[in-house]
Amino acid sequence: MRAGDRPIPQATPIATKTLPALPQSFFSRPAELVAPELIGCLLVKCQPNGELLWGVIVETEAYSQEDPTCRGYRRRITSNETLFGEPGRFYLNISAICREAIAEKLERLEAVK
Repeated sequence: MRAGDRPIPQATPIATKTLPALPQSFFSRPAELVAPELIGCLLVKCQPNGELLWGVIVETEAYSQEDPTCRGYRRRITSNETLFGEPGRFYLNISAICREAIAEKLERLEAVK
């Protein structure tokens, strides 16, 4: 490495594949309570080949369907159907590359971004 060069960041492996998942009851609360408690949690996805993709949640936002910036503000449609689903499900907004955790209860949209 030359002087002034920075080391290339390396991914830190997860210590175990048997990580406890947050229970659905964790997400069955208002989004403004869920959001700050997600900071520092790992978001883990197991690929079909067994590889784990993961990241640490470092920022959250809470909102409800009454908020004009919410994807479910205007109406319920096929592309936002997950937002109206069971608490604890995740909605992937590909255009913004963000993950949203569904909070509160079935049929009532509140989410954490």
